[in-house]
Amino acid sequence: MGIVIRQSIRSSFFNYIGIALGYINMVWLFPSILSEDNFGMIRVLVSASMLVAQIGEFGMSNTLIRYLPFFKNDPKRKRSFLGFVFLVASALSTVLVSVVLIFKKVIFSLAGGREALLSEHFAIVLFIAISILFSEILFSLSRATYKAVFPSFVKETALRLFQTVVILLYYYDILDLNQFVLAFSLSYFLAFLIILVYTRLSGILQIAFPEKIGEVLAVREMLTFSFFVFLNKLPNRALNQIDVLMLGALSGLKSAGAYAIAFFIAEVVRIPARNILLVSNPLIAEAWKNNDLKKISKMYRQSSINQLLIGGFVLVLILSNVSDFTFYLQNKYTNLYPIIALLGLAKVFDMATGINGLIISNSKLYRYSLYFNVSLLVLAVIANFILIPLYGIMGAALATALSVFLLNVIKTLFVKIKFGMQPFSGKTLLALVILLFVFVLSNYLSLHFTHLLNMGIRVFVLSAVFLPVIYVLRLSEEINSILDGLIRSRK
Repeated sequence: MGIVIRQSIRSSFFNYIGIALGYINMVWLFPSILSEDNFGMIRVLVSASMLVAQIGEFGMSNTLIRYLPFFKNDPKRKRSFLGFVFLVASALSTVLVSVVLIFKKVIFSLAGGREALLSEHFAIVLFIAISILFSEILFSLSRATYKAVFPSFVKETALRLFQTVVILLYYYDILDLNQFVLAFSLSYFLAFLIILVYTRLSGILQIAFPEKIGEVLAVREMLTFSFFVFLNKLPNRALNQIDVLMLGALSGLKSAGAYAIAFFIAEVVRIPARNILLVSNPLIAEAWKNNDLKKISKMYRQSSINQLLIGGFVLVLILSNVSDFTFYLQNKYTNLYPIIALLGLAKVFDMATGINGLIISNSKLYRYSLYFNVSLLVLAVIANFILIPLYGIMGAALATALSVFLLNVIKTLFVKIKFGMQPFSGKTLLALVILLFVFVLSNYLSLHFTHLLNMGIRVFVLSAVFLPVIYVLRLSEEINSILDGLIRSRK
């Protein structure tokens, strides 16, 4: 896990800078500068683009990570393999764009009377989707070769910086609305170009399209794997986009914008987990190749306790400071606390169950995850249809929380039954007790200084309680190792 922790720390450093920029964009600049409908429109366009990209990607990112280790010692076949991946992605994206264009009118009919506002910028969805699709494949290549830090910086930080510049240009009337939407979409293409240049110059992107498809090992096996991974990943990814899309259709663009703000704030909880998953994936693939179950089990438990402690504490910090870091909204979007709390708890539960998804998706039994994942996607859509008309954005949050809870319960039971592994221990219960205590303590920190000072004091006080306790109790070897390094550096 050493390489996991090191790269996770580096990626987290850049990602939290990106989160700060994302906060400025999502919670301050975009809602303040754009009208509620225009802000909601932007979020719906992005969610639609993400969904299209995830469909077009067809699981090829995971295929790249899973099979690249087999070509380490054969440069020619490695180049052919990468050419195969990009060839399949290009062909599928072409087909997908064609299908979307053909059924354009049907898609607009689902917009709930808001098709005019969306149709004007429909081409933007396809442009952003293609940029995201190929960025993801290049990003997976960098992950598989353990060079994900800079691409992660571009994806999480530089992209948001580009968008900050774009919204400021709109604010100062340098861009009109149509130009703003176009420039916003170009930011995704610029991020793709930068990652493309990086992977090429660093030598990890070397492509040779095979004259004979048989030059690539087990083509049928890889396509089958991609198909099942696609169906397996789509429910997880779609859950992040369906809420916004269905809110836009069923409750209006304003609701979609408000939910997007709450979702973004809650998503901060998962940043450490995302970095751990990114670096763990190729290690799990390598461990399965070597049938090293002991290593997989150890990583499973380590990921669980580390993610629970970090994610749980970040959620406590967020909930204790919600009123201070959302004051910029100026009552345009109110009562976000319960939405943030529910989504945040769902994400912490997801993190606490560890890398169960990676264990399944990289094993020979990856097909089994397909059945309950597709079922849960259907459940999420049905739950949204029922709950959004009744409870608005709270209904969308309830639907997501229910889906995430059921998905992870099933995955955890599956890994336990099939592989004899489970992520929990006595440390898990102790960590929950500590997090609950810190949360209760945070409710007594009623401060009346400036917003920035209030947040600074709460973070300092809660950290001063939480970190020494988990250090003394040695709940996580990795976290203790990091703290030991910080202590030594101070001497």
